[in-house]
Amino acid sequence: MLELLLVGCSSVVVLLHGASLFLRALFAPRHAVARPISFLGFVA
Repeated sequence: MLELLLVGCSSVVVLLHGASLFLRALFAPRHAVARPISFLGFVA
């Protein structure tokens, strides 16, 4: 049961993080789109 809770919480966090990055890239000016991509490259 605890494993299901942990997996659910982590998947929700990943989903929210991906959605916020996507929306930021969508609504940001075109020159600011490179910033989240370089940030993802730095994290990965």
